[in-house]
Amino acid sequence: MGVPTVSLGELYAGKLLREKCSLQLESPAAEFLVSQESIRALRLRSGEEKPADFFISAIPPDALISLLPKPLPREWNFLERFTNLDWSPITGIHLWFENPVTDLPYAAVLGRTIQWIFNKSAISRKPSSPQYLQLVVSASRSLIPMKREEVLDLVLNELRELLPKVRDAKLLKAVVVKETKSTLSFPAGSDDFRPGPITPLRNLFLAGDWTASGWPPTMEGAVRSGYRAAEEVARAAGNPQSFLVPDLPVALLSRLLGHL
Repeated sequence: MGVPTVSLGELYAGKLLREKCSLQLESPAAEFLVSQESIRALRLRSGEEKPADFFISAIPPDALISLLPKPLPREWNFLERFTNLDWSPITGIHLWFENPVTDLPYAAVLGRTIQWIFNKSAISRKPSSPQYLQLVVSASRSLIPMKREEVLDLVLNELRELLPKVRDAKLLKAVVVKETKSTLSFPAGSDDFRPGPITPLRNLFLAGDWTASGWPPTMEGAVRSGYRAAEEVARAAGNPQSFLVPDLPVALLSRLLGHL
């Protein structure tokens, strides 16, 4: 398991990224400008055009459809299937306690609404008070209609059972974040129509957890899809390279369970 030791804001604004990339925020995209089966530029809502030799789309399928010229060519029919799939929500509950309530850096939880506990103070190597915990609940459909106070009551009651120090701890701040469209819920057989990185447009490549990464639609699968898209860009640029990290060897116990 790999856990970042800094916030995503710090991670994406790091020295390496500034040296290698240009990150443009608050620039909503309007449409791809297509000619001769390739993308000439990406037009922003401001009217500015962004030309490039190659484009990688890492956005959800419904957002990608909105950028493509209408009507969609027959070759893009696979995208229409994704617009009818359900989305699975993920809820994050962020808690700040006046005093430390656990020494664990993270924990997986079974039999509760809470599924993961991340000790963000320990992970960021800032263990001083207040202690910052993040709770994560995947497929959190039952939490979506609940009010903020109801969600907090539920998870705090569970947390008092899991971490006894919470019972006497003072909660300084709490934030509930509901990502209602976090990941697509794929029914059985969906792998048959998950697209790879190559598209009908010769300089546009796809990445994202919903594409055919070889893994389920997870963050890890999204990372793998990014490697695959980068490999296709390198190939199209005449400099083929391999970026996809090989899977770890399957442990003996997992191999045995797989044969049951």
